[in-house]
Amino acid sequence: LFSQQDYATGIGNIYNKALYMTSADELDSGWKTTGLLHNALDWDGIQKDWFGERDAKQIEFATDANAKEPATPSIPGVLIIDDILSPKTLSLLRQLLLR
Repeated sequence: LFSQQDYATGIGNIYNKALYMTSADELDSGWKTTGLLHNALDWDGIQKDWFGERDAKQIEFATDANAKEPATPSIPGVLIIDDILSPKTLSLLRQLLLR
């Protein structure tokens, strides 16, 4: 941890404190009115996958148009969701992280 010298020089004033803060409102005041999640996702299908309610025949082909095999059924309770954020949300998040 910190020594008495560290405290004497003011480490307590800056350690574990945000030195710069911003918000998405500063970049795009209308961000709350747009959907954060990608609207092209099959949310009903995702829920069925989560609960293990779909078998391999029900799962749509992979997003690759050239796919020859259906996607592998997921393990109930485990999902991988690509492109979960909308493009606008992803762009705003990148802008925030680069500030």
